[in-house]
Amino acid sequence: MYPFTVARSSPLALLSGACGTLLALTASIGCQEYDSSLLRYSDAGVDSTEASTEAAPDAPVPDAGPEADAPDAPDAPDASNDVLQDVPSEEAAPPCSPTQVDCDGNEGNGCEADLTSDATSCGACGRSCLGGACSDGKCLPFVLASGQLTPSNVFLDDNHLYWTNQVLGGSVMRIPLLGGVAQVVAKSARIPGGIATDATSVYWSEFSSGGSVWRLDRTDVGDASKAIELISGQGTSLSVVVDSTRVYWTTPGTVRTMLKTGGGYIQLATGQNTPGGLLSGLGHVFWTNYTGGTVVAVDLGNPDAGVQVLASDQGAPAGLTADLTNLYWVNHMGTPDGGTPSVVRIARTGSDSPEVLADGQSGPIGIAQRGTYVYWTNNVGGTVMRVLKTGGTPEQLASQQQAPSGIAVDAAVVYWANRDDGTVMALAL
Repeated sequence: MYPFTVARSSPLALLSGACGTLLALTASIGCQEYDSSLLRYSDAGVDSTEASTEAAPDAPVPDAGPEADAPDAPDAPDASNDVLQDVPSEEAAPPCSPTQVDCDGNEGNGCEADLTSDATSCGACGRSCLGGACSDGKCLPFVLASGQLTPSNVFLDDNHLYWTNQVLGGSVMRIPLLGGVAQVVAKSARIPGGIATDATSVYWSEFSSGGSVWRLDRTDVGDASKAIELISGQGTSLSVVVDSTRVYWTTPGTVRTMLKTGGGYIQLATGQNTPGGLLSGLGHVFWTNYTGGTVVAVDLGNPDAGVQVLASDQGAPAGLTADLTNLYWVNHMGTPDGGTPSVVRIARTGSDSPEVLADGQSGPIGIAQRGTYVYWTNNVGGTVMRVLKTGGTPEQLASQQQAPSGIAVDAAVVYWANRDDGTVMALAL
């Protein structure tokens, strides 16, 4: 099976999650530098009392006469000739450097912050690694949760990160943002697949024959007996997403929707080829067809118009995300025309040709977007990456991960799940 995950960071309701808001990073404090010396004037004059000499006791004193003037004494050195000297002070603070700086503005403790290793000022004053270590001026990933069973899809809301443990009899899980105790939302008799939340409930689908779509009120988290089976017999459902009134999900060959409160479902599309990445927003539903190699859309205002193909001949398109202007997805494999696994962009309208933002990737699977960047996981290569939405050189955020899969991002942190070692990870941006 292939997990497909996105994180929503715009008004859209995306596949892997709603845009969460994390505590803003502490504002940076300007650094100050210290002089290594003090300046003072030293007296270069001569003390006239010490320079005078006594006359011999019997030496005759010449009589110059009553009207004679005493000879003028030599002028004392003019103070204007004093010399400005740089005299080192034993109490002076050592000078700051580009990496050893004064972040707290306290002259008493000097240049207290090492920007190469200080986890509270990593690379810049006030840039916190939020639980991770700092090395060479960069924050390192840290473990939010361990001991999970094939964690895959992830979803982010304002307070928690959610994920599904994709094993038979697995569970839907969550943890407070930036760490805490992992909590079981609900146990499943089958294999949990996609996951989503809204302000009041948690939704998930099941990745197994005869799978169902479920809803659980947040007030009942931890009590699976309170979960409501919205619909059964949905097969291996990879993805689920919600908007203000409806829930959407995939089956092996269809995309369906129903009211959150239950009732009958509407079939939005049939004859699809392993629909996976799924999102809704601005009056449309979008998804990827993994084995079909297409990225498609349905206009919810005119569903009878059928499926609109936005891109074809893609290489096993998997995770899908979007902003107000563009769709972004990952090609898990190479394209039929010889292209490599890649990250791709296209206008939401499908009016332009797909544009490759990053190629030469290693089994990319999950994708998310935030601000000016697109983020993804290389499931085969074990890396977490990002690139500007306008393209450029991809940046590696983490390496040596164990089959990273679902990914989500907010203003301060990127999160992902490692399927092979059962960890859920975070990295301060």
